[in-house]
Amino acid sequence: MGKGNEFAPVCKKAEKQGLLFFRIFVKMEIMKILDRYVFGNFVRQLVLWYITLVGIYFILDLFQNLGGYFDYPNGINPFLLMFKHYFFISFAFIDVVLALLIVMAALASTSMMMRRNEVIALVAMGVSQMRIMLPILAGAALFSFLATFVREIYVPWHASEYTKTIEELAMPDQGVAVKQASDAVTKVKFTGGTVYRDRGEIQQPVISLSARYFETWGSEIVAASATFCAATQDRPAGYLLRTVSKPDNIAELPSITRRNTTQKVILTPRDFPDRLKPDECFVISGLHLEYLEMGEQWSQFASCYQMIQGYNNPHLDLNKQDLAARIHARLLRPLTDLLPLLLGLPVIFFRSDRNVFKSLAIGSLFAGLYIGIQYACVYFGTQFEMPVLAAWAPLFLFLPILTNVYADFIFSQ
Repeated sequence: MGKGNEFAPVCKKAEKQGLLFFRIFVKMEIMKILDRYVFGNFVRQLVLWYITLVGIYFILDLFQNLGGYFDYPNGINPFLLMFKHYFFISFAFIDVVLALLIVMAALASTSMMMRRNEVIALVAMGVSQMRIMLPILAGAALFSFLATFVREIYVPWHASEYTKTIEELAMPDQGVAVKQASDAVTKVKFTGGTVYRDRGEIQQPVISLSARYFETWGSEIVAASATFCAATQDRPAGYLLRTVSKPDNIAELPSITRRNTTQKVILTPRDFPDRLKPDECFVISGLHLEYLEMGEQWSQFASCYQMIQGYNNPHLDLNKQDLAARIHARLLRPLTDLLPLLLGLPVIFFRSDRNVFKSLAIGSLFAGLYIGIQYACVYFGTQFEMPVLAAWAPLFLFLPILTNVYADFIFSQ
């Protein structure tokens, strides 16, 4: 807890304040030292468990993919490639194991205090067990906030790095192959090309057309490049295709409209000579470059704001029920990351167990139980098309339990 001479300056300072405030002042200083001690133990345990779990994952993954890092020209440093690959994964790993890390770190640090009889000494001084828990709960809330920052800002900013293969990481100048995607509104399908997100364009794009256009247009459109253009007042969002090679008579073809409507799908130079050159055409589509680059994995690395935009975008051919469940789960994530800890911590104090390994087993049991129930709620919510219930059900299930546990715990102090 600290050496005895730490309290000498505290006592001298308290004497100057008068004997009336001596006990209050000393207790406040002791609580500051206690908070730093408990919080420091929790942080050390959390960092240790994080390094351990990440290290195990990296070793297992490296054994499977070790040869892939040495298959490139001598100009590419394989160790630098490994560092780049695992550096981005380490941040995404936080989002996966944070709830488990918080539980294991809190229970390990608490059990070590009990093993050294520090909790007994603090209780004998008049410090309640609930007060001892506060630095741990504050630390867990702090790390939950930091994980939210990583999840909502850092990971979406570097989202494309998480979906790249080792070859794409080794040669970033070659771009990323287009993931096949169909526009849910215009029904055009992007089937080929290479995305260069930093330049905002697709090289050698290939766009497949529906069968009713085969006679006039053929089965697909091939161009040298395609640049995404945001929507304006007189034109929807879409891609400007330059140097169209297929069909070769693009300047003579009429624009394509949606069936039974007047809404344009593809604009040609014949109908819009003031906007398009003879070898250009404009494909109306709301599929953004990030989606074409990452495909269905886009929602896994998108921020909550991006997912809400995607949900409201009719062009994205996504499972809206699943996306709604992801949005609600993301909004609740800062709280649900703390639920296993809130369930497990009072049990450890009630049992007063000095066995660290037994405490860790109990923590793993609580975390595993909660994660299992969470996945079960998601499964049944998806099956019965109730995504909101799937996200909120664990909270509704565990909040009454937490209320009863903490009411008993507080009144027993």
